[in-house]
Amino acid sequence: MGQWAGLQENRMTSSIKRVFFMANFKTSGPSVLRIDARHWCKGFVRNGLDVLPFSYRDVLEQQMRLPFRKLGRKRARAATEKLLLNQIRIYRPDLIVVFGGKGFDANTIEKMRLAAPGVPIVGRDADAWPEGDPLRSEIARSCDMMVVTNAGKWMEYYKSLDVKRVAFFPCPCDPDLHRLYPADPVLGADVVFTGKATHKQGCDPDRETIVKRLMDMPNARVYGAQGERRAEGVECFMAYSNAKIILSINADNSVPLYHSNRLFLVAASGSMVLAKRIPQGELLFRDHEHLRYFDTPEEFFELLDYYLAHDEERETIAAAGMKHCHEEFNSTRMAGLLLDLVQTGSYDAEWGKVL
Repeated sequence: MGQWAGLQENRMTSSIKRVFFMANFKTSGPSVLRIDARHWCKGFVRNGLDVLPFSYRDVLEQQMRLPFRKLGRKRARAATEKLLLNQIRIYRPDLIVVFGGKGFDANTIEKMRLAAPGVPIVGRDADAWPEGDPLRSEIARSCDMMVVTNAGKWMEYYKSLDVKRVAFFPCPCDPDLHRLYPADPVLGADVVFTGKATHKQGCDPDRETIVKRLMDMPNARVYGAQGERRAEGVECFMAYSNAKIILSINADNSVPLYHSNRLFLVAASGSMVLAKRIPQGELLFRDHEHLRYFDTPEEFFELLDYYLAHDEERETIAAAGMKHCHEEFNSTRMAGLLLDLVQTGSYDAEWGKVL
């Protein structure tokens, strides 16, 4: 803690004291504990900053309830943006962070800029395939900086939109939530996967092949695919922790350094991870040390059989992976690196990349 205490003290003397954070925090939904924005907020607070969150979509839905429903979505949105801009004016933030684009657009960002002149606006996109979503592109163009979860073609796409600076940042973990949990016989399993088997935008065929085969295995648990129930809230993290092995495979595994938040949440859980190999993935987690990578479904099942039969090797890798994830990708460190980026234009991480 001494190392991070020193960094926190230095950042508390910086010009950034207050962060206005607009995102879809899903405060009324079961996925509230898993979203990327929540972890970033916590990281900023632990770096000594004050954070004012504004959940645009939740506020919009409130404005559309009776007696406002008769006013229609257009007037409900106007009421939401009035509240948004008033919050910005009275808060006087030093930094504005914007996640996603549900319910608002580039015009909203420009109004925020007028309400807080001179304040940098950082956009965060943790999703794949941005080029197919005009709304995400418009919002990115309106931001001073974009922070993305890949260091390949999607990162380069945002740079092509003339965004001043585009930086790679993986999804943070929260060791308070993503950690070892007590053994639970109900949730115990040889192997676990959470998520859909396919995506409508397109998907690595290996993902569907592996997930469907796992669904036929007696001591495997698949949550959220092919009509299976989802694991939400703390139960999701408990399910990760109670698995011997967890599968991590993206919809697209061809993009350098790209992973969804799944890899970081499961690596932080204390269970061993088998992950589909991605370009430059060793910069994030090292093969044989923090997890095991595979290239084909056949290799995945070979590794699965091997590590289910070799408990000591599996547990050693799992423990090293959790330690590495908690130290390298915890929300406090990640938010601190983002503050460095905003204030200096760069940050120091082995996996760092800025365009």
